[in-house]
Amino acid sequence: MKFEDLTVIFINLLILIYVVNSFNLDPRIPVIKTGDPNTYFGFSVAEHIVLGGRYSRSPLDESRLLVGAPRAKSGQPGTNHTGAIFQCPLTGSHSDCRKLDIDDSGFVDDEELKDDQWLGVTVRSQGPGGYVMACAHRYVKKGVNYRWGNGICYSLSQDLDFQNPFDPCYNRPVEKAHEQYGYCQAGTSGVITEDNNIVIGTPGPYTWRGTVFINSVAQGLNDDISWYMGPVLDQVSPVEKYSYLGMSVTSGKFFKNKMSFVTGAPRANNVGQVIFYTKEKGATLAVQLILSGELFASSYGYEIATADLNNDRLPDLIVGAPFYYGKDIGGAIYVYINSERGINTKTVPVKITGKADSRFGFAIANCSDLNKDNYEDIAVGAPYEGNGVVYIYLGSKTGINTVPSQIIKAEDIHGKIISSFGHSLSGGMDLDNNGYPDLLVGAYESDTVILLRARPIIQITTTILTGDLVISPNTPGCERDPFTLHSCFSFRTCFVINSQEAIVTSSVNVSYSIEAETFRGRKRSRVYFKGKGDTEEHKIQRHFSLPIKRTFRGLAKASSDEKCDEELVYLRNNTRDILNPVFFRLTYSLVQDAPPSRYLPSLPNINDYPILNQQEASKIFQVPFEKDCGDDDICESDLQVKAVTYPKETLVLGEVENVTLEITVFNKKESAYEAAVYILHSESLGYVKGDTTIDNVQYHCKPHDNKVVVVCSLSNPFKKLPEPTVITIYFNPSKVKTLESQLYLTVITNSTSKEVTPKPPIHIPLNVVRRAKLSYIGKVIPEQVKYSGEIRGASAMTFEEDIGSEVIHRHMLKNEGPSDISSLTLTIHWPYEIENSRDRGKYLLYLVEPPTFYHSYGSCNIDKRYINELNLRKKSEPKRASGPAIDDKEFTETVDSLTTDSDKSATSERKESSEYNRTVTRTETRTETRSETKRTSKTTRTSEESESTRKKREASSAQTSSQSSQKKTIVFECNTTAKCLKFQCSIYNLWKNSLAELRFKSRLWNSTLVMDYPDVHAVQIITTVDIEVDPVSKVELVDPVPPSRQQVITTAYPEISIHTPQEIPFWIYILAACIGILLLVLLILCLWKIGFFKRKKPDEMMKGNLEKRNEMNSHDY
Repeated sequence: MKFEDLTVIFINLLILIYVVNSFNLDPRIPVIKTGDPNTYFGFSVAEHIVLGGRYSRSPLDESRLLVGAPRAKSGQPGTNHTGAIFQCPLTGSHSDCRKLDIDDSGFVDDEELKDDQWLGVTVRSQGPGGYVMACAHRYVKKGVNYRWGNGICYSLSQDLDFQNPFDPCYNRPVEKAHEQYGYCQAGTSGVITEDNNIVIGTPGPYTWRGTVFINSVAQGLNDDISWYMGPVLDQVSPVEKYSYLGMSVTSGKFFKNKMSFVTGAPRANNVGQVIFYTKEKGATLAVQLILSGELFASSYGYEIATADLNNDRLPDLIVGAPFYYGKDIGGAIYVYINSERGINTKTVPVKITGKADSRFGFAIANCSDLNKDNYEDIAVGAPYEGNGVVYIYLGSKTGINTVPSQIIKAEDIHGKIISSFGHSLSGGMDLDNNGYPDLLVGAYESDTVILLRARPIIQITTTILTGDLVISPNTPGCERDPFTLHSCFSFRTCFVINSQEAIVTSSVNVSYSIEAETFRGRKRSRVYFKGKGDTEEHKIQRHFSLPIKRTFRGLAKASSDEKCDEELVYLRNNTRDILNPVFFRLTYSLVQDAPPSRYLPSLPNINDYPILNQQEASKIFQVPFEKDCGDDDICESDLQVKAVTYPKETLVLGEVENVTLEITVFNKKESAYEAAVYILHSESLGYVKGDTTIDNVQYHCKPHDNKVVVVCSLSNPFKKLPEPTVITIYFNPSKVKTLESQLYLTVITNSTSKEVTPKPPIHIPLNVVRRAKLSYIGKVIPEQVKYSGEIRGASAMTFEEDIGSEVIHRHMLKNEGPSDISSLTLTIHWPYEIENSRDRGKYLLYLVEPPTFYHSYGSCNIDKRYINELNLRKKSEPKRASGPAIDDKEFTETVDSLTTDSDKSATSERKESSEYNRTVTRTETRTETRSETKRTSKTTRTSEESESTRKKREASSAQTSSQSSQKKTIVFECNTTAKCLKFQCSIYNLWKNSLAELRFKSRLWNSTLVMDYPDVHAVQIITTVDIEVDPVSKVELVDPVPPSRQQVITTAYPEISIHTPQEIPFWIYILAACIGILLLVLLILCLWKIGFFKRKKPDEMMKGNLEKRNEMNSHDY
């Protein structure tokens, strides 16, 4: 498709860019005025122009800055801080302001109290050549028994001469003090209307319900000098007590041609209200409309202003709510756009909010038309955002632009530290006579005011002249560079000045840049300019100078000849997007010297520092591609796609190396540009490769950055072909996670062309199945164990070798695939003591070390108290009898051998086990408890006697066991004849065709078997192993499935020779008894023979003596 040469002016090119901190109010060369410290100089401000001529003292127009300083000294005798109004000229000096004489000549009347009256709380100008008003809202009328806070305002002529006082509460009822007019506080706000009405805000009457007073400011003979006021009585007032109605006032013709007086009541109804009044019959104003705020305590109506934001010659209303709050919000303004029907309660305002704690909306000013676009603009103060900020909002055809065109911070004013910047504002007058209105800003906490002058705006009209408007991506070269191998094109940019205002300079230096695509978010542009040294640049910079031509017809105008440059642009190779046009952005700015930082006494000429119209300083244009899309230049394609996977539906992990996705795609309609197939896949499916061939050209698929999308680009454009295109893609499922039971593949086709019939994505689920063949071998090393030796108690053990023979249990598993096993559990039942129906029995298999894993990772939850619980030491490090870790060949050989022998041994083992169950239950055993190792003896003798007694009982028990066993095989197994320690060991990540081994090192407790089973054929100790694949692994075990319970048998044989003593014949006992009786008889005869049994009688003499002695001892005393 081709176009004729034409002038393209803003092809989709006009974008609205607000360049903050850089529009035409210039903070670099402000007019700064300062007052005496702590006088609140700048609490209120007003711009004013004294028009020269026959009705003025000055022959020429004079611009003045009017500044209220409510804590200043007036110099009136008998007063201190009365407050004052200052007028300041437009000079470079900071301290050349002069106090105005306002009712301060002579002594103060006895009925007045002017100290702290705050003259200067309000100062307003009617406009160039108009009246000025100044108020002191704390002015007091006093007497012997009273002081009434009336408040007062004064009118000044355009030459700033004192004219008349206005005390609207004078001679009004005060018997009930604040419940009537005792504390009016007249002059808290004020305005002079265009029809010479002075409006005085009075928030104090009737318990701070508030009202407004209106009178003629001229006070001429033909003027209506009657006072008009809003209703204040309970029955008729539009607001309740403590509403502070009158805190702000403005006026305008909001309802056709009738003047309305608007006042704010920031505490009315708890949210704030704005009341519209108008004059009707009588002195009481009629209420026209009440607008309400939306947020409690937001002070809606604290400040109000009017401006014609959309140039419909109807005043629009701006209402400030500086205490509006929310998350990161502090203050708001509400903009009510007027219409022929007027503003009403259904009018939806535009709300603009400020930053937290900024009091955004504390001051609002009409700035007139700052940028000469025929729409009035406004300034909004946020005095407590940092040190203060002023926001500039431009009007437009639709109303207010909610993005500020300029943000001026206190820190932008160099050379002085300023706080509360933006507390008061006044604008709309061209004070420096350059055709642009200026803005006066007060910062009372710094006793400073700043005049921000507006820079003249240069209007530059830009056109883009295109030659080869269409880019031919498949045709190298162009008219400007026919021999290049790249596709190229060119365009011309032209500039001309067409300004409505005078420009002092003789020429304007312009710098412009052209940027391709990256400004729209593209990481890399599809086109480039040739820079220095043939470098490829996506952005170029140019400079030129435009001479200025002046014409003087009515208003001064400026213009220039047209300046044009031609640019050559190249298309990068392998550009896929050849459907969407290439966008360029042209931006330009003025090149000028910075203004001086210091200037005294004269001000720099602001016209020496013009600025470009920021709304016109950036243009966007586009250049389209040549397309194979028919006459309508709209590409309508119809992509058809099919997809299938191998294997289908179910994927057994490990069976196949890759999952194959086969996609068939073809186009039934017009060419599809940037056609591609997108494959969304599970993250665990790793992309391997994918490609296709179209027209003998191979196209490769590439994974996207997020690793779950594969993009297969097709030919560009992808045309209608006789045969479909087949794309084969491979994915590796090796990273499928344990819990994944389903994988997905989603196939989507897309292009930048218009799809005739949009196709839904193709979803292909793939069920994940895990299967594995698991083999198990349990092995004891050595296969046969001998027990013999001395019988010793646990307390007598010192070394591990004292216990008995070392026994190693090896539990070996092999996963023969095809799938991996993420986790399996071995539940071990370890026979560590003989069952004796007591808490503890005799030791059997004593664990000496924690279990060890080979070829795999794992963990056991065995209680550490049962690992070498006697804390025995090793005599030395013996050679390991357990052998090296098992390998795959050994595992296979062991499986074969055990399988052959298992059938032969199974029957005999079951028979011996059954026989044991009938025999061993009759065996009496003695429990050797763990507490024996901690027992202490009071004396050595007691210990020896106890040990002797124990050995006798053990010998007796061993004898009984010998008699009852009669060469039997004794079997110890869990839950019957042995106490077992139950614990679990987990093996992790048993990969396909991998081995895992779990090894336990123990010792056979010789003393137990030597004592109780010295004369049996053998002792079998059965360790039980339960094998379970973790259910979370979701692995199906395939045939042959090993039994879930396995047994590992430790067989021990005695090596003991113990002779049983023979029984003594019965006749020997009879003979021994007879012999004993015979010997007893012989002994008795011998004793009798020698007179042993003959009794010897006493002598007669002795007998008498004894009798006498007895008589003597028997006296009766």
